[in-house]
Amino acid sequence: DDGIAFLGGMNISDRHSTRQTGPEAWRDTSVQVTGKDVHLLSQAFEQAWISPETLRRRWKHYRGLPARPAAIRLNVSRGQRSAGHADLVRRVLDARKRVWITNPYFVPDFSLIRALRFAAWSGTDVRLLFPQKNDVFGMKWAGRAFYAVLLRMGVRIYEYKPSILHAKIVLADDWVKVGSSNLNSRSLLHDLEADVILFKENSLRSMEKRFEEDLLLSHEIDAASWHRRAWLG
Repeated sequence: DDGIAFLGGMNISDRHSTRQTGPEAWRDTSVQVTGKDVHLLSQAFEQAWISPETLRRRWKHYRGLPARPAAIRLNVSRGQRSAGHADLVRRVLDARKRVWITNPYFVPDFSLIRALRFAAWSGTDVRLLFPQKNDVFGMKWAGRAFYAVLLRMGVRIYEYKPSILHAKIVLADDWVKVGSSNLNSRSLLHDLEADVILFKENSLRSMEKRFEEDLLLSHEIDAASWHRRAWLG
């Protein structure tokens, strides 16, 4: 009723249920959202189900929506997509303490790679957490294609071992974004995504704790062993 929304990467399926799948259940993060911005998610849901003809009539309305709402981040329009990605890159560049990113489908564009390099070279604690196992064929190797250059930059890379990691979280200092957006061209140019910016202190601490707990279940990739790996590894 436009009062409560649940937002994140979680699917309604057995593979996300520990009761049904056990320890092999996917590791994901979703958040409960309340407040005035929840109606934007309702609008986005309705738009995804309307006919093409009705969609064309509503297009002008959605083009007028703010590019960066206070909490909810949608990418319905080209302007929203561009502004959201630019804001992410700026947050990485401006970070002084940390940039911690969890993402399952990591095929970044040059602007994000450059921002990560700048942050790492500036002394910011840059850590990237990816799944060791992936549900999309070829994505594992596509993401790993960036490991060598990232490691040379001083970025720390971890792979989550217990199950498929599907969470999408960014912590840049005390700015936190959680949602469905992946760090690849599909999310940037094609897929409909929804994210939320967390402002409350307890939400920030919860995401910090979750990231640190995930690292304990992950394997850190170091540059020396990475260069010695088998080419199919």
